[in-house]
Amino acid sequence: MIQTLANKITEQLFENGEAKEIFEIHKYGIEVMISTTFNFLLLIIIGYMSGRLVDACLYFLLFGFIRKLSGGYHCLTYFKCISLHVSLFVFYVFTYQHYVNFKMIIFILTMIIFIWLSPINMRELNNKELRLYKRWSLFIVLLLMFLSFLIVYDEIIVYVLFVVSILMLVCIKKK
Repeated sequence: MIQTLANKITEQLFENGEAKEIFEIHKYGIEVMISTTFNFLLLIIIGYMSGRLVDACLYFLLFGFIRKLSGGYHCLTYFKCISLHVSLFVFYVFTYQHYVNFKMIIFILTMIIFIWLSPINMRELNNKELRLYKRWSLFIVLLLMFLSFLIVYDEIIVYVLFVVSILMLVCIKKK
């Protein structure tokens, strides 16, 4: 569905018969925009309905940002990706009250996993880029851990770090 819609939109944009490689690049960008928008809207709806709207926004932003730096498991289709991402948030909605009890354990495990694996499953990076991504991902994790002790939304921070860590481990298992 997403690919079909993106193809139709891209065809409308390129009625003049642009080069095939430019068409494909734009089509992929539109696919990603549609997928991301649909994913975000589902999270907003679920967040609103569950009374966890701010958590839904933080989940979307933190998850995307951390995954950009750390890498991890990637689904093969947009449907699977959106389904997994939304399902993980729904799971959070039902279990969020328990994460604070395990905050320190999750933080220690997260740091070990990030030190060991980050960045994982990323495009080909040279050694300098790998070190840069590792430093940034560790810095962000430490910053979020620190913030979780200062702000009200510590459950979602703990949960996002936990989920990204698990997805990094799943990526290793898949390899």
